[in-house]
Amino acid sequence: MSFFKPPSRLFGGTTTATSSCLNSSLKTQFTGRAGSLFNMSICSNTTAATDTARSSTVMCIVKGRGKAITETGLASMDLRRNIIKMSQFCDDQLFSQLLTQVHMADPVEIIVAQTLRESSALDHMFEKLSRNIPEAKVVGVPRRYMNEIKGRDFIRRLCSRDSTGIEVGSGIKYIEESLSIYLAPHTLRMIYHTGANCMLIDHGTAVNLELLRSTSCHTTGKQSAPSLYTVINHTNTLTGAITLRANLLQPPTDRSLIEARYEAVEEFVDNIEMFTSLTSAFVKFPNIEKVISLCIQIPRQENRGTAESKIRNTLCLKTALDLVPCIAEVLRPAKSTLVKNLRQRLLDGGLERLSQLIVDKLNSNATFTSNASSLRGQIVFAVKQGIDDVSIC
Repeated sequence: MSFFKPPSRLFGGTTTATSSCLNSSLKTQFTGRAGSLFNMSICSNTTAATDTARSSTVMCIVKGRGKAITETGLASMDLRRNIIKMSQFCDDQLFSQLLTQVHMADPVEIIVAQTLRESSALDHMFEKLSRNIPEAKVVGVPRRYMNEIKGRDFIRRLCSRDSTGIEVGSGIKYIEESLSIYLAPHTLRMIYHTGANCMLIDHGTAVNLELLRSTSCHTTGKQSAPSLYTVINHTNTLTGAITLRANLLQPPTDRSLIEARYEAVEEFVDNIEMFTSLTSAFVKFPNIEKVISLCIQIPRQENRGTAESKIRNTLCLKTALDLVPCIAEVLRPAKSTLVKNLRQRLLDGGLERLSQLIVDKLNSNATFTSNASSLRGQIVFAVKQGIDDVSIC
């Protein structure tokens, strides 16, 4: 597997530290809403707005040393999704870019090296994080947990073969040891964010403009005051809500991308029937991010509970795949480049092969339902005769 190194200079042991940083702190101190969210029902009809409000993202911050003292490395993983995001950048004395990145990720916990946290020279950074991101808990872990070799092994074992990344791991050890779950090999997607072709809105400006949260929430403590995000967030999926949040904090500056989005919006405005049909199809979709996050898990111990979970999650995935051709058909009249490209992705042969894997193991009339008693009956009769394992990863 090839590794991608960012063009900026890599400081010794800094980017590699992210792997073990997340490893140890998540193992010992990561408790609360992220852990419970990761284990909650995957097929619950939770709205995108509610789902993103309960973040389950863990982030590691690694500062450069010596001549690279101005460099900062970040790695974050949302436990509801199979994606690891990384970035490396030079920051100013006000930590503007760091605060923006943390604000955009909305982490539950921020992990740093214990030696970094105890450094008096960096008290200002932690004071900035505590004051501007009070919801996130800053956790220090021993420096010895930063291991380049183990981090690289995690990437080789878990990331998809077409992913690239620097030598940074993630909070995999916590997932494997604390949740007693292994992730299937080559199922994680790694994204290296360079910050190119996007505008940087610093944290202070985002607060003053009330992009994500109303200023009255800070003064009165009430959570109901509207912000720009809450007003325009009509997304139906978790990924849609996260993308909207990211675009508010880091708007794209690529003219071709902006024009392509305008063209797509104009087409949906002109063709309201296509827009309505597409929205109706999305409402029927299960929470596909959570479905995938559980489908890639390999429990350490097989029991009745894990067997039922496998069948339930596979039924959810089957429901989603059955809806893909419907969405592709709805988008057939589309003429805008962006929408046509998205439709082309829905026609990818990999989805058809995945659907065939499920058909080989489940009865064709088996469907997912939100009714608990009906779902139990579907689970009992879903698997074909002679099939002992419904794992598809």
